[in-house]
Amino acid sequence: MSLAITPDSKYILAGTQDGDVKIFDVQTIQQVGDTIRCGATVYNLAIEASGKYFVTGLGDGSIVVWDFETRQRIRSWSAHNLTVRSVAISPDGKYIAAASYDSTVSI
Repeated sequence: MSLAITPDSKYILAGTQDGDVKIFDVQTIQQVGDTIRCGATVYNLAIEASGKYFVTGLGDGSIVVWDFETRQRIRSWSAHNLTVRSVAISPDGKYIAAASYDSTVSI
């Protein structure tokens, strides 16, 4: 499982081995909205500084950018041959970096 907290500290995002992302209200610990189906194990999450989008690093080597408000996929690509173990977003939101079990880093 992977976890991330939104910049406003209102929500927790939880990525699961089942390939889902669930969003919880920090105050009530209740799920907010529908479960987001990613299609592969979610190994890592990162939230952009404005909170407008988040990124998932998946077990199939892909990276997916999601719109936080609509929960819709904005962009996805296969970045690695093995599991994406770590993702990060630059403070200005212009770059996404990912590291994989294939011993590579992509930007």
